[in-house]
Amino acid sequence: MVAAGGLALGTGIIFINLYPFYFLEATLFSVIIGGISGILFGNLFDYQTLLSGYITGLMMGIMAPMVGAAAYEGVMFLIMIEIFILSSFCIAASSAYKT
Repeated sequence: MVAAGGLALGTGIIFINLYPFYFLEATLFSVIIGGISGILFGNLFDYQTLLSGYITGLMMGIMAPMVGAAAYEGVMFLIMIEIFILSSFCIAASSAYKT
């Protein structure tokens, strides 16, 4: 769930800061990224985890552009989000090797 939420959050915030007038496209892109990553990482375990990761990715994908619009290009905030995305990859990689 953390990997799906982190990737959706990161992509939503970064895309809304890169393209501030394309709110719908940034939201759809982050929802798609969150849903796909939730399915992929949830599929490593069982069906309930797959659904939980998918729903978490969708919810974070919908909320991420709103958070990014409220933050309004804070450089330190964007650096923190990049670190969060990298930590999501590390969590996903460690969970993939333990199964």
